[in-house]
Amino acid sequence: MLEDAKERGIEANIWAVGDGKTKDEHSKADIIMIGPQLKYRQKGINELVNGEKPVVVIDMMKYGRLNGKAILDDAIKALAEFKK
Repeated sequence: MLEDAKERGIEANIWAVGDGKTKDEHSKADIIMIGPQLKYRQKGINELVNGEKPVVVIDMMKYGRLNGKAILDDAIKALAEFKK
């Protein structure tokens, strides 16, 4: 994702944290994307961020194929829709 963002000229900080660090790290993010294996945590993370930012489950196929370009596209789309 970071490589693709750089190629597109998008300034972005992209990092991964374990579920246990979400409470400490969420305030630094504009969007939270969670792996498909943590889909069950989406509601809890939405509550944690109090609806202030999108919490998106990454598509299983894109995640499994490490398709950073498609995942970045999904992040951009989710942010745009959230801001409407």
